[in-house]
Amino acid sequence: MRAAFALVMVLLLAGCDVWVGPKFYTQGEATNPFRPGTYLITGGDKPQVVRWDGHALFENGHRLPKKEQPGSDMITVPFQTAGRQIFILQSASDDGALYGFIEKWGDHYILDLPRCHHTLVIAREAGAKIHSKIFEPAEPMDDVFPPESAPQKHRKSGKRRKPQPPAEPVEAEDHGDCEFLDRASFEKAARRYIRERQLIGMTIDRIPDQAKAERRH
Repeated sequence: MRAAFALVMVLLLAGCDVWVGPKFYTQGEATNPFRPGTYLITGGDKPQVVRWDGHALFENGHRLPKKEQPGSDMITVPFQTAGRQIFILQSASDDGALYGFIEKWGDHYILDLPRCHHTLVIAREAGAKIHSKIFEPAEPMDDVFPPESAPQKHRKSGKRRKPQPPAEPVEAEDHGDCEFLDRASFEKAARRYIRERQLIGMTIDRIPDQAKAERRH
């Protein structure tokens, strides 16, 4: 479903903060998990209905432009997971690839894109290079107090200032990426992510063909 993937890529390009790496998978490993039919895509700006005939995508009865048709730059690869049907989504470019997951439940699909700043531990422990922009807390400085509220160093009351807990790092709004340098580290993180997280994101549902439904009645 390239149309759905394209919508996902728009969301991704709007703010980075994703899983990236070299092209780990080839066209020879790819499998299209979508059988021919009509699909409803939700989770973007507005719902979208497309038809897939096994070779090309159509919207409102018109074949979508070539750039929106399935191609070698965007593939889905089966990812063996006990009791679940998971596919890795690889969107390649000249600079490398961006990664996500598709989970299939019959004719219901979920497209999930791991966010780097939500998966720092998983990615880092698998060996990923983290490009997050995180501001570290500044060292406390006495001279930042306004004169009227500055601590008096020579007060004789004996009262000491209550120690404050260390400040937590503040994450920047423009997050970076989690970059995996090899396939083994990516798949290690992918297995843990799928095991520990419920996949959420855009949904794709195969819907009954109205004309066929009417003929049956």
